[in-house]
Amino acid sequence: MSIHVRALERQEVLFDRQGDTALNPASNHKLLTAIAAVELLGNEYRFATRVRWEGSTLYLIGEGDPSLQLEHLYALANRVGEALHGETVQRIVVDDGAFSPEFFGPGFSSAGEGHSYTAPSGALSLHFNTVEVRVSPTRTGERVIVGLYPPCDHVHLENTAKTGNGMPLSIESRARGDHTHVIVRGTLPHSSDTVVVRRRVFDPGLYTGTVFAELLANLTGSDIPHVVRGRTPDTAQAIANHESAPLPEVLAPALKFSNNFTTEQVLRTLGWRTSGLAGSWSNGRAALERFWAAIGEPAEALSFENGSGFSRSGRLTTHALVDLVALAQQDGAPSAELLAMLPTGGRDGTLVGRLRGSDGRVRAKTGTLAGVAALTGIAAARDGTKRIGFSVLVNGPASATPKARRLQDAIVSIVLEHLDRNRS
Repeated sequence: MSIHVRALERQEVLFDRQGDTALNPASNHKLLTAIAAVELLGNEYRFATRVRWEGSTLYLIGEGDPSLQLEHLYALANRVGEALHGETVQRIVVDDGAFSPEFFGPGFSSAGEGHSYTAPSGALSLHFNTVEVRVSPTRTGERVIVGLYPPCDHVHLENTAKTGNGMPLSIESRARGDHTHVIVRGTLPHSSDTVVVRRRVFDPGLYTGTVFAELLANLTGSDIPHVVRGRTPDTAQAIANHESAPLPEVLAPALKFSNNFTTEQVLRTLGWRTSGLAGSWSNGRAALERFWAAIGEPAEALSFENGSGFSRSGRLTTHALVDLVALAQQDGAPSAELLAMLPTGGRDGTLVGRLRGSDGRVRAKTGTLAGVAALTGIAAARDGTKRIGFSVLVNGPASATPKARRLQDAIVSIVLEHLDRNRS
């Protein structure tokens, strides 16, 4: 266990237990990735998705936007349709060369059932690189009804599940060549509600490109263009763009709900923008380590595997984690906006069921893995004039029990009591 508690106005350490011992922080690592990205790229940084045109070919160009959703792609397709003035699109080229070709970074694997928290990363990505699977019962003995959203040619369905009792329902996604296959097996009771889950896709660029192709065809009443991967020639004409919200807003899902995908996208964007090379986990890591050194943190306080903390080998110290929130809460810090994106005790995000008596005065990032429980954030006085930064990391078997989270919450409650007793 490591604990560090500090009064941020005076930078006075109030309590420290092994604060310089590097432990696994789980998703508390997202604080480092998010703060470094906003400090280096700026709080007005926006991701762009661009469309260019040459001959009968559209070029769909991604720049790493983790927040691109179907409604954004629909609006982009609509603008493209208007700009083409009836021209026929025969081919769509997916240009995702802003990132390196790898989809799965260190700590992630393409194996498994395809859970959404292991979604791949790509410069052109959609819907958090997941497909929504809806499974509804029919009559007993009949095959269940399965809907995929958004529908597209990249995602194929294999459905052998039936309505009734027997083997539990199983929903997986697997790579099959260049496509993603959603595989639904087992049984769903007749009395069951519709089951809704997300499963990852395996080629983000082709997934986004095929959805875009179908949207464009529906809007223009034309045939669906053929989708391939390639690069955009310099001679292609710009005809439409989509820009994301500012970077702190884009990072909200990563902080509020601990979305791994968003953080890995931002890490690779950081690597691309700081190195001038295709964004990878290697140059993203290099950018983070340079930031780490620039803010005066010791090298031994950080062990990096990926940007989200979905890792067995990542390490941080509680002292350094409090340094990060102290940096973000300084007046004028670009990353100050990120503090408002953190879960609020008892109110929202991953803290909605914890610290319910904190009156909205605690904002903190949680972290959970097998053998890891983490909590780092800021507690404020009732009038907002004083703030205390805290970080509590618990590693080992006990961290998997509710007792570890109760301990963390008890420490934060003591911090709040200290603030209430020392109002002057």
